[in-house]
Amino acid sequence: MRSRPRPTSPRLPRPRVLGSPRAWVAGVALLGAFGSFANVHTARADGPAAVAAPRAVSAIVTVADGVRAGLGATPPGALVVVAPPKSDAPLTRGDDLSVRIAQIVAGKVGARAHEKAVQLGTARALAGRASSLVFVQPEIEKGELRLVADVYTVVKNSWERLKNPAPGPSAHAFASAPIDAEVRAFMPPIALEQGKVSRAKHGEGEILALACGDVDGDGSLEIAFVSQARIALGRVVAGATAAAPSVVRVDKFVASRDLGPRLAVPSREPLGGAVIVRGATHGALLVGTSDRGGVSLGPDLVVRHLLSGVPVSGSMSCASLVPEHGAFDGLKACSLARDFRGASDVHEKVLDMPLPPRFDAISELRYVDTKGEGHRAVAIREPSAKLRVRLDGNEVLTMDGAGAQVLLADLDLDGIPEIVTTAAEGDDRLVITSLEKAPRVRLRTEAKEGVRALAVCPPEAGGKPVLVAAVGQEVWLVR
Repeated sequence: MRSRPRPTSPRLPRPRVLGSPRAWVAGVALLGAFGSFANVHTARADGPAAVAAPRAVSAIVTVADGVRAGLGATPPGALVVVAPPKSDAPLTRGDDLSVRIAQIVAGKVGARAHEKAVQLGTARALAGRASSLVFVQPEIEKGELRLVADVYTVVKNSWERLKNPAPGPSAHAFASAPIDAEVRAFMPPIALEQGKVSRAKHGEGEILALACGDVDGDGSLEIAFVSQARIALGRVVAGATAAAPSVVRVDKFVASRDLGPRLAVPSREPLGGAVIVRGATHGALLVGTSDRGGVSLGPDLVVRHLLSGVPVSGSMSCASLVPEHGAFDGLKACSLARDFRGASDVHEKVLDMPLPPRFDAISELRYVDTKGEGHRAVAIREPSAKLRVRLDGNEVLTMDGAGAQVLLADLDLDGIPEIVTTAAEGDDRLVITSLEKAPRVRLRTEAKEGVRALAVCPPEAGGKPVLVAAVGQEVWLVR
């Protein structure tokens, strides 16, 4: 989304973004100032009814559910044994991770879990008195936890062992999910203070929103750029030589005029939002602007369905626009049809919290802690530049003078979310602050060209999320 021009800066006004899974903080001076959210925000009489939105489900539980569905009914008395995990990123407690997976999978399939990680040959011997063996092979690759599970018949008599000493599996299942704080707890911690910024030029003009994810299901992440002229999907590619700058290579795009007619009443300031939703075989890109409303796009960037407003990340709700104020006045169900099967985050729930009469930026995050328990965080910025943050329904932070960009995310996957915002006055900046009991700044980066949009890429190589920012005519990747 776009903010109003600032008298202390000659730059053009910047867009404000709803479609980011994390939040940015404007500096140490803005921290503190705790207060009662309920005393400030009262429920609007004409607003949507409060509906409890589901909290996040841990990656281990998600893949265990997938294994149970794939294997079908497991005979009573089965033994679950998990192999030592393979990983493209270092593991500090790999065997402990296997034991944790064994416990969760055993609970899902109604079996008993073995207490150590062993290979298949040893697992067959351990299963001598069990009705069957469920052998699970875990792997962490490109930021995903993947489980391959097989059910083996236990050979109990000598004749059968001689005839077929190693029978093949009678059932097979595979499941995967992005890693989270529970999985990341078995890996070395991420030091946000040591984050580095890499830059790439883009030619998309003034950006209204960003999103990052795998839209086409090819296993690699893409960045979605939303401007008033078009929607583009691209990737950052290195220059031809070491001295050549990196650039954004656009693979697909669609003109904004092909998304639908302009709205009858234009907004005073252009606003935008974007969300990439994960699906079973491919994803979907949800985009919305104050000029044309919201739409659901398939991997080919063809419109699948209309949305009820500008999509908000995390909650999968849509914000309703008040054009004359250049702001939003509420949330509603996006009424998104299930045109991409298996999208786990799609639901038609609105935030179960009171909203201010007007707000111009909002970010929601559903996340899990290191124990796998789900939580929800919400950040809302009012047009007065007051930002309020709630964790599990309790206000934990209030800021005056917060910048136009708001993003919530667990950037280091430690189970404690970060909030990021930009400067409301003077030279722009990005500041990442962890929402601990005493919030603390983890990283501050000057961005004098002006931050126009924010997003976060899910964990990929090395199991680390990547922060994405549109700064001037560049894309910044903060790793």
